[in-house]
Amino acid sequence: MKRTIIIGDVHGCYEELCELIEKLRIDWVEDRLIFVGDLVDRGPEPIKVIQMLRALKAECTVGNHDERYLRYRKHMKRKAEDPSYVIPMQAPYGGRMAMFESLTEEDWAWLESLPIHIRIDENWVVIHAGLEPGLRVEKQDPGVVLHGRYIRKSTGRMERVLSNISASEACVWPELWDGRDNIIYGHMVTQTRMPVINLSPSGALCVGIDTGCCFGGALTAMILLEDGYSFTFQSVKARQQYEDDAAGYIAATTLR
Repeated sequence: MKRTIIIGDVHGCYEELCELIEKLRIDWVEDRLIFVGDLVDRGPEPIKVIQMLRALKAECTVGNHDERYLRYRKHMKRKAEDPSYVIPMQAPYGGRMAMFESLTEEDWAWLESLPIHIRIDENWVVIHAGLEPGLRVEKQDPGVVLHGRYIRKSTGRMERVLSNISASEACVWPELWDGRDNIIYGHMVTQTRMPVINLSPSGALCVGIDTGCCFGGALTAMILLEDGYSFTFQSVKARQQYEDDAAGYIAATTLR
């Protein structure tokens, strides 16, 4: 039976990705393999992750960490042309400039080709982060799709960080998603380190599969079966905790 396999935020966790790929027993002729983005940062081997996805000809949406690298590279190119130009953003954090500088032109071309969303069929769409109510997936602001977590209830508009909004006025975006599409997303690390399934007001499913591998959780795949409705999950545990959750991303995911 043909499957569509969607894998959550890898964040450089190459060994866990290899283990998960082996565990999934992918049929490379029949199955479709999609990633939700955020391949770089946090974990130890993002270059190997990118090269693996390129070799497998996997599909992938761009994540906010991937997009940040692309944006910084554009500024670097401009500075090379004009040394007086001041880059208006920080360099890749955590001492990761060596990794940034090790990416090949082929790696960069592949990253630049990644879309904001991937439509699986008439029922399911893969994105990296979030959506606002009242707009079809194709009409969403790319910044929202890349970064969004929370919706301000009074306006229906997205807030990237919880500090911009009171807890009583905020909700996580799946609670107000009113589109017809079922959504598979990453970005928001689940507190339980297990996938989260929300039934939106429109009756659509929103399935979060970032189970925080880089924070010592797990790397998770959602396996959507050929009927377009049935799905299961497969996970592998992180070999170790590669980064502390100093910013509190896990605690901030659930408002209740």
